[in-house]
Amino acid sequence: MVLGPDGDLWGIGSAYHLFQFSLEKNAFVQAQELSVVSAEKKDAVSLCVTKDVLYMNCRENQSFYAIPWRDLTLNCLKSSCGWDMRMGKNGQFYFIRNFNLFQITVGKS
Repeated sequence: MVLGPDGDLWGIGSAYHLFQFSLEKNAFVQAQELSVVSAEKKDAVSLCVTKDVLYMNCRENQSFYAIPWRDLTLNCLKSSCGWDMRMGKNGQFYFIRNFNLFQITVGKS
C-alpha cells in the first residue's frame, strides 16, 4: 500500500483489484479490477506514487505500469522490466532482473 496525494491509502488486493481506503472515513472508497494478470496468480506488486500518477510493477508479467490519478486507467510503460522496483529522483525508476540493476526514466514526477 502507498499513501496517495489525496491522503488515502491505495493498494492492490486479491485478484488484482486496485483499492482506495479513506483514512478520514475509515472505510473503503472504491475497488477497481486491473486486467493485468490471471486472477489465479496473486503475485506481489511494487507501488510508487507521485502527485499525478500511481506507478505499479507487476512481478508475474514483469511489466511497469502508470495509473494516472485523474482517471485511473492502466497504461503499460514497459514490459519485461524486473521483479522489484524502487523510485528514484526526477522520474527515474530502478528495477532488479536476474541480479542486474537497470533504470527507466519516465519524465518529471
